[in-house]
Amino acid sequence: MNNIKEKDIISRQTGIVFNKLDDEIVMMSVKNGEYYGLDNIGSRIWEIIEKPVSVRQIADILKVEYAVSESQCKNDVNEFLDILLKKELIQVS
Repeated sequence: MNNIKEKDIISRQTGIVFNKLDDEIVMMSVKNGEYYGLDNIGSRIWEIIEKPVSVRQIADILKVEYAVSESQCKNDVNEFLDILLKKELIQVS
């Protein structure tokens, strides 16, 4: 785990080409030369981080939109952001 914290600011990495197809986003990292597909919740997170936003704000938005518990939402968001960070698709500051 990369120890992303609630107050960390998340933003998209540059050089990511993406397109929305129905409720999902497909993307390609120019740097990595790899394609990725995001499900509807992953796609929603990608939309939220269009502008830099804190991890806490992401979880607060999703908690309301998907009616999940705060602890479950925080865990899921952190897990997903860790994956994006490892694949160099986001920046953390």
